[in-house]
Amino acid sequence: MVALAVGVARSQQATAGSAATAVPAPALAAQIQALLAAPELAQDHWGIAVATLQGTRLYGLNEAQLLPPASTTKLFTTAAALALLGPERRWTTRLSYPAPAPGTHVVHGDVVLLGAGDASLNGRALPLAANAATDTATATATDAGAVPSPTPKPALEDFADQLVAAGVRRIEGNIVGDDTAFPWEPYPPEWAVSDTMWGYGAPISGLSVQENQVQVVVSPGRRAGAPAQVRWVDTPSYGGAAPPRPERPRGRMRPFYAVDARALTTVAAGGTTQVGMDLPLGSRVLRVFGTIAEDATPVTEPIAIADPAEYAARLLTQLLRQRGVVVQGRPQARHAWPQSGQGLRSAVLEPLHLPTTPESLGAAAVVPPAPSTPPVPQVCRAGCPVVLQNASPTVAEDVVLTNKVSENLHAELLLRHLGKEFGSEGSNTQGVRVLRQFARDAGVAPGELWLEDGSGLSGHDRATPQALVQLLVYAASQPWFEVWKQSLPVGGVDGTLRSRFAEQPLTGRVFAKTGTLAETRALAGYVVAASGHTVAFAVMVGDHLPGSRAEREAMDRVVAAIAATY
Repeated sequence: MVALAVGVARSQQATAGSAATAVPAPALAAQIQALLAAPELAQDHWGIAVATLQGTRLYGLNEAQLLPPASTTKLFTTAAALALLGPERRWTTRLSYPAPAPGTHVVHGDVVLLGAGDASLNGRALPLAANAATDTATATATDAGAVPSPTPKPALEDFADQLVAAGVRRIEGNIVGDDTAFPWEPYPPEWAVSDTMWGYGAPISGLSVQENQVQVVVSPGRRAGAPAQVRWVDTPSYGGAAPPRPERPRGRMRPFYAVDARALTTVAAGGTTQVGMDLPLGSRVLRVFGTIAEDATPVTEPIAIADPAEYAARLLTQLLRQRGVVVQGRPQARHAWPQSGQGLRSAVLEPLHLPTTPESLGAAAVVPPAPSTPPVPQVCRAGCPVVLQNASPTVAEDVVLTNKVSENLHAELLLRHLGKEFGSEGSNTQGVRVLRQFARDAGVAPGELWLEDGSGLSGHDRATPQALVQLLVYAASQPWFEVWKQSLPVGGVDGTLRSRFAEQPLTGRVFAKTGTLAETRALAGYVVAASGHTVAFAVMVGDHLPGSRAEREAMDRVVAAIAATY
């Protein structure tokens, strides 16, 4: 086993929360052996590692064996983001257009929305509301909860308002969504095709709005046999009075997807509601089929947007038209392709030199928020570019959202920022390369971690329990530790652990990242034990039967046993 404290100077903060003379407890091994001997767990493969925050091994079961980490992969991504990008880092989305000639109110040219990799553009309010639950629209397939956060005034609405305030009444060019901040690689390796139609599997783009998903709502018809109703919730919300309509309205744009619901039927009250959906890769037609009862609650599902940059351009076009601006052109996307043809497996073997202290990051890492309404130049010849700005939340705020609700898109965009800053480009490959080097610098042995994305949705990701614990031990000595620890779901309180560890003595004492993917589960983080000391743990299980809850219940009992022992 790799020593868990390789080359790490332990901070006073970390030492204070660790057991001073912790030793493995034979009683814990017996308890865990009894828990995992249950008949319903007989076919499972388990891996467990437990250590003090100083790196002393307390317990291990298959701790050096590789297992799918699922969303515990986000621990590596978010830790690297805080350590390397800095907690106060922001990015700025820009809107650029040629200024109208004085007195004309006409833009002769394209209006370009330049993405900067802000995952929260037109999305949820940050910082995340206290005690937030998981948002089912964006968590991995079964890291599920319930309540979404409030929606702020959308950034695209703000851009549209600023254009109108500047006197723009006609745009003779196109509305362009530009996502060239990162190469256009919408899906990391080994993401399942069946995942790509759902919100949690939305494509990754340098220009992301509404977290690259729309909601489709299926409601019953008025009576049995009548067609069911299908509608999209795909436009920004507006406050106050409705904006004025143009003198010659151009009409509402078509939804991004067409719907074919010919095979969807309303059945009598009390009947079976089984609504299926299918969106073949590359198609713009969503098929909705099955049955919905007259008295059924509407069925709502998040559907991924295949081209977020185009979708952003469509939304901005619609917002402008609703405000009376005539747009002559059409919405379109602008992409950039990866510059390197090097494969991931060879790229990750190339070493990188990463910053090791906050001072080495440099002052340039902190970018102040842009003003919400930057001034338009008072004197400017026709064609002079005007740039409007919208600043992202900080990395620290984004990390809280990413970990609390297991947000895949946010993790993947953080990964691409890492690749752009410290690799050769903002690609998935370069981001993973940075992540691998960060893990090695944290003391994780190369053979104990293989990642192919930043969220854990890839079926190729593998990690050992002791690799996760090594990261947890390393993090406890870092200046960003408290920010990172507080971003983790808290047992019985919030995030993906809101409904777990809800009984004393564990409520509010487990800080851990969940992971659920297909027939695997994982849980890794910290628990405040009965002694008052904090220990790091990772519990992973692979190859369990589909739909089984026994593994999650056993996992929670294992954590309870760890807490009671130390």
